[in-house]
Amino acid sequence: IRKNIITLWNTYSFFVTYASLDNFLPQNHPIKEKNLSELDRWIIAKVNNFISIAETYYSNFELHKLMKESSTLLDDISNWYVRRNRRRFWRSENDDDKMSAYSSLYYVLVTYIKILSPVIPFVSDKIYENLVSNIDSDKPKSIHLTSFPEVDNDFLDDQLVQDIDCVKDIVSLGRSARNKANLKIRQPLSEVLIYVNNKNVEKYKQQIIDELNVKKIIFVDDDKSIVQYDVKPNFSVLGQKFGKDLQGIIKELNSLPNEEIISELDSNKSIKILDNDLTKEEVNIVESAYDNYSLSTTPLIKVAVNTLLDDLLIEEGVVRDFIRMVQNHRKESNFEVDDRIDVEIVCDDSFFIALENNLDY
Repeated sequence: IRKNIITLWNTYSFFVTYASLDNFLPQNHPIKEKNLSELDRWIIAKVNNFISIAETYYSNFELHKLMKESSTLLDDISNWYVRRNRRRFWRSENDDDKMSAYSSLYYVLVTYIKILSPVIPFVSDKIYENLVSNIDSDKPKSIHLTSFPEVDNDFLDDQLVQDIDCVKDIVSLGRSARNKANLKIRQPLSEVLIYVNNKNVEKYKQQIIDELNVKKIIFVDDDKSIVQYDVKPNFSVLGQKFGKDLQGIIKELNSLPNEEIISELDSNKSIKILDNDLTKEEVNIVESAYDNYSLSTTPLIKVAVNTLLDDLLIEEGVVRDFIRMVQNHRKESNFEVDDRIDVEIVCDDSFFIALENNLDY
């Protein structure tokens, strides 16, 4: 709970910091659907879905379920929407796109704290006071004097929610595959292979490239292009079922090609071995990556990252580490958000070459 409260406060703090710098006033910038980006529409749709979900859980006194949903949505707001949109808030010019980002985040934050105000009454009231009542004297003085939010059907978009949630799942699997190979996210990789049924996600390929720090995406139509399947007997189940006949069953099973077994199980839900029907539960289908790839999967999505690194990729990884170091140093030096800093670098020849090759970045 402490972690979630801190995440909520940090997201609110991020908004206030940049909105203050740009003199953003929500009453001057109502949400205009024509100016909204897809990410704006996605997070607004998710918040409107959350209103319905919360009403149901409150009515049934199922607060534990509400907390799980609220935590997931808060992660969507802070760890996807805000993080993916940071450059929109950082831009120097106050254009329509930037104002739409502010308006969307403002709407999302105010709606979210209204929904959760019965659970976190003091934190929500403090945020509401600063975001609403202090800047608009016509609004109620406390969040607890406001009405529960109502769903705005104009902002619902189930397909968009499904598509971007799928993109998030792909990114999560890609990061998992990187972790398995001990490849930190700041190290660029050459490619990622993706098998997914939802073809709409292909239009979000740049988001996936950015999030996984890869140079290229290859969407494949056959999961066997990514995954090697190996069928193993489930000894604990088969032993009980076949007893002394188990060895013959295993021998016959091991003699068949894996592809044939999996195809038969997919088509008929079972495969005949020595006049016995074996089901999916009676075998273990083991997934593994091809050489030089690291793999993470769900039943519907398969993601494999190429683990081979050439000199240029390694150099870029070094430069990204350097940038991270400068950012940390900047933070420790207590610079203001809008301060512009100069950086001097003294380094050896190999690092100098890495910098020179990545100066634009």
